[in-house]
Amino acid sequence: MTGAADMTGRAMHPGTARLPGIDLQPSSVGKALTVLSAFSQGGGPLRVSEISRRANLPKSTTHRMLGLLVSFSLVEHGDSGYRLGGRLVELARLAGEPDAEELSSSLRPVLHRLHRGTQQTIRLAMLTGSEVVYLDTADRCAAGGPPRSAADRAPSHCTAAGKALLAFTEEGRGRLAVPLELPRFTDRTLVTSAALIAELEEIRERLVAFDHQEFRYGTVGVAAPVFSCRHKPVAAISVETGPRIPHARELVRAVYLAACEATRQLSCAACASTAYVSRSRRVGIAPEHGCVKGAA
Repeated sequence: MTGAADMTGRAMHPGTARLPGIDLQPSSVGKALTVLSAFSQGGGPLRVSEISRRANLPKSTTHRMLGLLVSFSLVEHGDSGYRLGGRLVELARLAGEPDAEELSSSLRPVLHRLHRGTQQTIRLAMLTGSEVVYLDTADRCAAGGPPRSAADRAPSHCTAAGKALLAFTEEGRGRLAVPLELPRFTDRTLVTSAALIAELEEIRERLVAFDHQEFRYGTVGVAAPVFSCRHKPVAAISVETGPRIPHARELVRAVYLAACEATRQLSCAACASTAYVSRSRRVGIAPEHGCVKGAA
């Protein structure tokens, strides 16, 4: 295969990454990055032959580099070809977004106020792969002080916080496009991707997610997503309570408004209005009054 020429007219060795300002030698790292950069031209799932052509690499080398990238979840392989993997998409989403420590620090007062107003356990969560990681908890143990740390994990498909984030995360919904059997935790857990996708569509409309004892018996959850200035879901605020939700409509409204306040806190006013507040008119709730539809 004939090598391409760089900007100076010098011949490029096959596998040398053609990235502006970067001179990568034809090493395995360089070849892997070259293969990865082939996806930047778009075009949906790609066959090995097309990736080989774009990367200016032999098919055998391309196939080997794809195997390496797949092993790190940077690329995914399906029946229709190769596409960018969940790990890479997640890293791209996190670029420029607040990290866990920043989220906890910025939103701690919001959690504390919501706990004081509801007297329920309040949790802040973020999505990591197929799980949610709880960053902070405000409950009776934290009364009179900052919420205690609660860095534990739970599956996203059967928790209110997880579903609130999956509903607005493209890569999360994309993984569910393939028929899957999801782990069952109670007899109320949604165990098929089709059933979960249907519920996520409802969550996108009402902006609030529920967990009706789907992860643990005796625990009911209500959650709403928090958006960044880029309109990306970066966290979820949830309430955990018993199976009989006290003042259910008021509680759901309080969670929604706390998430709206958190979104404003992370965003400029204009961005917050676009990402969250303006949606409230569509789902039947406004920051000043009203309740989310379906919060019986």
